[in-house]
Amino acid sequence: MAQLQQPVPRIYSSRCAGGRLCVEVCPNDTLGMDGRLAYVAHPDRCDYTGYCELICPVQAIECPYEIIDRAKGGKRPAEEA
Repeated sequence: MAQLQQPVPRIYSSRCAGGRLCVEVCPNDTLGMDGRLAYVAHPDRCDYTGYCELICPVQAIECPYEIIDRAKGGKRPAEEA
């Protein structure tokens, strides 16, 4: 049986302006910088809050999967606030 991969944000390097906001807002230190480009440095740490996607001013990050937590009324953690 194939093991399921944990979803992680997609980062479009062609759009990334190197602002570091995504790296700074991530509560789990999932993202890192390679020069002026953000990347997913530690995919195992990602809890898919979506903060990185929400804060990116150039829409270089996408969280394409919808994570539904039935205990929280079907909302992602970033939508609770």
